[in-house]
Amino acid sequence: AAVLSLTALGVLSGCGGSSSTAITNNPNPNPPQVTRGQYGPLQFTLSTTKTVFAVGETVPFVFTITNTGSETVSGFAGDRFGRESGDLIGADILRDGARIWTKDGLTLGGTGSLSRVSFNPGESRRFEFSWSQKGNDLVFFPLEGFVGLYRNVEGPQVAPGTYSIDARAGFSLESVTDQNQNPQAPAPMNMNITIR
Repeated sequence: AAVLSLTALGVLSGCGGSSSTAITNNPNPNPPQVTRGQYGPLQFTLSTTKTVFAVGETVPFVFTITNTGSETVSGFAGDRFGRESGDLIGADILRDGARIWTKDGLTLGGTGSLSRVSFNPGESRRFEFSWSQKGNDLVFFPLEGFVGLYRNVEGPQVAPGTYSIDARAGFSLESVTDQNQNPQAPAPMNMNITIR
């Protein structure tokens, strides 16, 4: 039977330095995968339950955001990824650089094109999503005039091969800026996936 093999590699960037740690040192032949990264005072963790999955088995992911700082931090979430307003987490699975699957993002709440995001000291938020090992296409459904919605349409089971997961937070903090003092968004967290 074909299996899905995961290797964790985390990449995050932000003002004040960035770091990531892939944790794979486990004698278990099918250990959980965890990738950690830092964005300002926020620690991001992307994890899945094991390393190897059978073809067609749902692959669960958890993306956790924790404010490790001593102060409340704020920023804005919105339609940065071309998805619903208020999205906080998005994820893509790619093969050879081409997007195979997209997670719409998990709604933070709010209305309009931007929503305010705040994390109190020690606060942690957990977002769960999964991949059925099927591709999907982001399709535009017009509503009226030039207005419409993008929705994912599921496709067939993906073929064996190597895939990468890019999971990202869809917001930027006011306190994390680039050299021009513009808000700097977090870079994606990555895991490589092999279906064989």
